[in-house]
Amino acid sequence: MSAASAYKAAKAAIAKAKREGAEHLNFDADPFRELESLPPEIAGLSGLQRLDLDNTQVSNLAALAGLSGLQ
Repeated sequence: MSAASAYKAAKAAIAKAKREGAEHLNFDADPFRELESLPPEIAGLSGLQRLDLDNTQVSNLAALAGLSGLQ
C-alpha cells in the first residue's frame, strides 16, 4: 500500500473514531504501515486517550499537541 492510501485510510479511521467517541485509535496494522503523517483531523478527537503508531512511518507528532487526554 502507498503512503497516500495509508493517509486516506487514516482519515477514514479518524472520522469513524470521532463518530463513535473512541478513546483508542490503533494504526499498528495494515493499511497504516506506510503512514508518514497524521491527518490534521486527529486534533478533533478530544476524548482520545491512547494512540498506537507502532510500525508506521510517522515522526512528526505536532497534530497531537492539543490532545491533553493522551496517556
